[in-house]
Amino acid sequence: NDIRRVWRWLVARGHVAPTVLEGLKALEPLERGRRGAAEGPGVQPVEEAWVSAVAAAAPPTLAAMIALHWATGMRPGELVRIRPEEIDREGEVWRYEPGRHKNDWRGRTRVIFFGPKAQEAIRPFLDRDPWCPCFSPREAAEQRGVKPGRSGDEYSVMSYARAIERIAKAIDVPHWSPNQIRHTVGTAARERAGLDVAQVVLGHATVDATQVYAEANEPKAIEYAKRYG
Repeated sequence: NDIRRVWRWLVARGHVAPTVLEGLKALEPLERGRRGAAEGPGVQPVEEAWVSAVAAAAPPTLAAMIALHWATGMRPGELVRIRPEEIDREGEVWRYEPGRHKNDWRGRTRVIFFGPKAQEAIRPFLDRDPWCPCFSPREAAEQRGVKPGRSGDEYSVMSYARAIERIAKAIDVPHWSPNQIRHTVGTAARERAGLDVAQVVLGHATVDATQVYAEANEPKAIEYAKRYG
């Protein structure tokens, strides 16, 4: 699936012919455990010290993104696309409802709860056009004192990951990925509050992902955000 996404991106920009993508679509997915196919290690948790070190060396925009990610465990795609208009700031715990998310096609509403730590991280980035991205790579480049170049005004999941990788390498911290934050936060939520809360925090909607989605668990997730988010 990841390979096909890359090829779709290349086709959309005219770098390769559409017939190449059609050929990829015809391929059968490789079954797990099939002989001759090496299994990857999967997403591993990340040491909090490594995350803190990168955040401390990052420009304010990237540091805020990492802090918000660590406080919520949201998907990287939900983080990079966040806009002020999508955040309901009423009440002690804020609600972020992404305009686009993994389970849109199922008709479910994805809600991410912002406790005190998450609110502190994103608050400085809410004073802009309601439908503009909160986090801009152009701003981050200016904060670093470098020319923005082709950074643009909105992070992609890939550019967010590359920014983390660049800083980790510069300060000699083991490389880690944004999805490792999500994995770590989800594991902690499960250990602290159980599967039902972890499932709401992560936005999983299948039994295989964590457990069956249930809106009845939202109050527990809100209480969890007050304490840990």
